Amino acid sequence: MRFLHSVDLTFNTFVDDRDMPKYAILSHTWGQDEVTYKEMKKRPDDAAKKQGYQKIKASAQRAREDGLEYFWVDTCCIDKSSSAELSEAINSMYLLYQNSQVCYAFLSDVSTPSTHTSDRTWKAEFQSSRWFTRGWTLQELIAPKSLKFYSRSWSYIGTKVELAVAITEKTAIPQGVIISGDCSNSSVAQRMSWAAGRQTSRREDEAYCLMGIFDVNMPMLYGEGRRAFLRLQEEILTKSDDLSIFSWVSPRMVFSSYRGLLAREVSEFAECSDIGWVRGTNNDPYQITNKGIHNSLPLTAREGRPGEFIALLRGVYKKPDMKIGIFLQSVGKEQYGRIESDQLALPQFHLPEEKTSLIKLFVRQNVVMEDASHNRVAGVSLIFDGSVMELLKPPPTASWNEEAKFFAFEGPIQSKKPPVFMCTLRSIGTQGDGITITVDASNQWGSVLGIEKGWNKAPALTPFIHKFHCRRPRHPVLEVNLERGIFDGEAQLKLTVKSLTVGNGPGTHAIRPRVPAGSSRSWPH
Repeated sequence: MRFLHSVDLTFNTFVDDRDMPKYAILSHTWGQDEVTYKEMKKRPDDAAKKQGYQKIKASAQRAREDGLEYFWVDTCCIDKSSSAELSEAINSMYLLYQNSQVCYAFLSDVSTPSTHTSDRTWKAEFQSSRWFTRGWTLQELIAPKSLKFYSRSWSYIGTKVELAVAITEKTAIPQGVIISGDCSNSSVAQRMSWAAGRQTSRREDEAYCLMGIFDVNMPMLYGEGRRAFLRLQEEILTKSDDLSIFSWVSPRMVFSSYRGLLAREVSEFAECSDIGWVRGTNNDPYQITNKGIHNSLPLTAREGRPGEFIALLRGVYKKPDMKIGIFLQSVGKEQYGRIESDQLALPQFHLPEEKTSLIKLFVRQNVVMEDASHNRVAGVSLIFDGSVMELLKPPPTASWNEEAKFFAFEGPIQSKKPPVFMCTLRSIGTQGDGITITVDASNQWGSVLGIEKGWNKAPALTPFIHKFHCRRPRHPVLEVNLERGIFDGEAQLKLTVKSLTVGNGPGTHAIRPRVPAGSSRSWPH
């Protein structure tokens, strides 16, 4: 590990952590004019002219005052041109702050208080600091044994112990965790909630900045986007049987959405600050498989909802002592998807755990429908090539979105009959009324798709796809394809109509088949 000498600002490297010296460390938010390792090493005179250099000098001075020969600053003590060094530094960052003698938290947007314990205006300024909004500073708040806050003029403000009440009010992190630096007794969901309102410059850092909080390590793969947060959760599953990791909620989810067991981003844990977990709960081990996360959970069937269940999260509770669960739906043999993920299942059902069935299940992150009914389908997505076909009679209802070519069903398809989607399409350049197609999702799958009489059908039927080649005299051969599935996390019926061949009689002309553009809708609910 590379440190700066607090007297002459030269670099000193210590390879073995057993030889690590006592050191101070800086916590701050980055600006536009920070000093890099190469600038500090090769162009010290130019580095001294940069605004970020003042933080380095001030940290050196504080280290000398505290009797420390070395200190560490993330902007210039890591050679970020080396991916191996960057990965090593990020994986050891939490321990680096935890093992420091003192951490200096520089708040560049906070003034020096006069009486910080009673001045409400200053307290609001302190709590509004950008330092409390950044992802990386979460571990820099918790990990150090000694943390001293400094104002924009580098005047001393106080320690995290002295300011613990104000910090808890701002962050919802318990005072005991702030003072002790020990978050191991907090549930996975609660720890995630502390980061839910924070931002990072790169999406991947949303996951990487939390590795120390959960005592896990993983390689850095910048460019993987959201996958980084999924990998973080998978790593946590290998070390913890705390089921609160499944207690996230996504307020934006709609009735037809299907999700896996893992959250897509840390913000989905925003409502989990009061989620606890009972240590010692005897949960079955997880397995990450090619069919998804494999586990056994207590399932209770939902009354009047065939194929739907409440999965009790054993050992997880909403404070003070309310058991919680999540909603699952069977989508195949031992396959389930999370539904209604905009809420948790608070046990209005009041069933003791011993009266629930422990069921082995698989849940893919990207849920695949195998044999589920289509009672949660959002609607019908119509796909055709507008350069060779025209829509003669679009559905004349408020449920039709002309731009997205999507016909939305309203609510669950269960007791009441949903709207029937009907459209008429015709190949451009042909005569006649075209072909009229109906989709009625209230029917069994084998009779969902209807085609008007007069068109001869050559069927090819699968458990998820209706596929008809439709022929009519003096008309091109049409392929009508209706697919049932979960696309982009939402249950839909995709209706695709293609013009395949042409006739030789009057009113027909050569049409080259083309793959229709726009295979899914993208419009607000």
